[in-house]
Formats: sequence, C-alpha cells, structure tokens
Amino acid sequence: MTRSDALKNFTVVYDEKIDRKNTTKKRKLKKDGTPKWSGGDHKSGKSSLVYPIKNPDEFKRFANYYKDKIHTEDTNYRRFVDARNHLLITIGNNTAFRISDIVRLRWRDVLGDPEGRLGVSRTQEKKTKKYRSVEMNIMVRDAANLFFEVTNDTEYEVSGDYMNDYVFTTCKSKDTHMTEANALNFVKKAAKACGVTVNVGTHTLRKNFVYWTLMNNKSNPNTLHNLMILLNHSNEGMTLRYATITEEDTSKLYSEIAETYNSVLKGYEDYRYKNKISIGKDYLIDVMKCLRDMTLQDADKDISIHEENFKTIMDMLNEGIL
Repeated sequence: MTRSDALKNFTVVYDEKIDRKNTTKKRKLKKDGTPKWSGGDHKSGKSSLVYPIKNPDEFKRFANYYKDKIHTEDTNYRRFVDARNHLLITIGNNTAFRISDIVRLRWRDVLGDPEGRLGVSRTQEKKTKKYRSVEMNIMVRDAANLFFEVTNDTEYEVSGDYMNDYVFTTCKSKDTHMTEANALNFVKKAAKACGVTVNVGTHTLRKNFVYWTLMNNKSNPNTLHNLMILLNHSNEGMTLRYATITEEDTSKLYSEIAETYNSVLKGYEDYRYKNKISIGKDYLIDVMKCLRDMTLQDADKDISIHEENFKTIMDMLNEGIL
C-alpha cells in the first residue's frame, strides 16, 4: 500500500467515526489529507479570539503571578517551573514573539553573548521565516536573573556550555523544549488565577505588547507604523485590529482628545486675560477726566510734575479695580 493510499484510508475511517456520532461536523484536513489541529474544540458559537489584557490591575497580577508564587513553593521543582514560566510570560509581553518562537529560544538568543549581557537577539520566525531583531529589555533581564537565582545549586541549574541550550526546557530533559500546548496551559492558568475577564491564550502576550505600546504612545503618529514593521504585518489596519481596539477604547480616545483641546484652549484663554483688570465705567470716566485736566493745566510744567501726575492717576486706577 502506498503512502497516499494509506492517507485516503485514514480519512475514510475518520469520517466514518464522525458519522457514528451523528454529527455533520468535519475536521479540517491538511493538504496531505491528515487532520488539521485546531488548537482545541471550543464550544459551538463561542469565539476563540483572544485579547490583550487591557485592565491595568489584571495585567499587573497576571504578569507577576508566577513570580509571586516562587517563594511560597516547597520544592526546587516547583520553584523552577514558576521561574521558568515567569520568564516565558515576561519575554512574550516584552518582545511580541509568537509562542512558536518563544518556546524555541535558546540562551544565546536571550543573553546575547557568552558573558550574559542582554543585547539584540536576531532570530528567524517559525511562521513567516522572516528575521527579527529584538532588544531584550530590563524586564527580561530581571526575569532571567531571577531564574538563575532560583535554580542555582539545584538539579535545574543552567551551567556549562549552555548558550545553545533551550531556555524553556521540559522537566525531563534539557534537550527538548516546552510544547506550545504546555505554554498555553501555563498562560491560561495564570489568567484564571488572577481573575482576568477576557479570553486569554498564548497570543495574548503578543497582543499585550501591541496594545500597551499604542496606549502609551498616543501622541506619536509613527507608533502604529513602527509596530506594523516590527510585527511583519502587511498594513497598519492589520496591526490596529491585532490590538483589538474596541468601541470602549475609541470612545476613551475621543474623550481624551477633548480633554487635550480643552487644556490647550484654557492655556490660550489664560494668556489672553493674564493682565486684564475690571473697573467701573463711571469711575474710569472720572479718572480720564482727571487725566485730561492735569494734562491741560500742567502742560508747560517741569517733568517731575508729570511724574507726580502719573503716580496720582495710577493710584486712582488701583483704588478703582474691582
């Protein structure tokens, strides 16, 4: 039997199995005829779209969930898992890597050089085959240092010629990396424990990076374009949809622009009226008459007389200010 015949038989058997369950739902197939993994069989009618965590309090609890658990654990194994998962979530939030790329990172990609200084990591994306240069920032460095601190002098210690080793290894072997399915479980566990109210998946980490970058750089017109290039998107609209900007978010933007305009206009009005005073009309007429009489009477007098007259007029104005 040829390979193609075997695949055809497999497909027929699979379809018959579905028919026995009295359902018309068919599993999507790859080009070679094998079933396509869909990432889980969610309930019919329930969206599988995942979102960034927009609530600041929820995001803070989520980002620190595994970090906060480390010192409450009673075994090296559990502390290792918490430190590893904290590093995974931190890298996802701060680099916008896809999870397929994160689980395949090696220490050389994170540390940058043999001396452990974090720098620019140039890696090839598994999905697009394109190369990305990513700067590992201070949050990634702190999470990596915490991992080394937690695993030091334990059976999970990273030592020797480890720069080519996987960062996110399994507990059984340093030669294999964590699966994407396991990473999803760890991300969902943290989100559920922290009371995150939106649907969360591993892609949430990438979307967190986009959403919070946009929110923190609203005044910079180049931010959206820069994100588009960083994410290797084909257009800015795709990047904006990626951040799942909702009606609530756009309403907030409209409110904030109104506040901005009001602030600018208030400053303009303050400038216009900065040195203005209010004085009664009748009193002002009296001051003007007095000024005219003194000018006619003392036109040929010495300059000191004019200075004295000016002082008198100023005193009258100050007394009449409302």
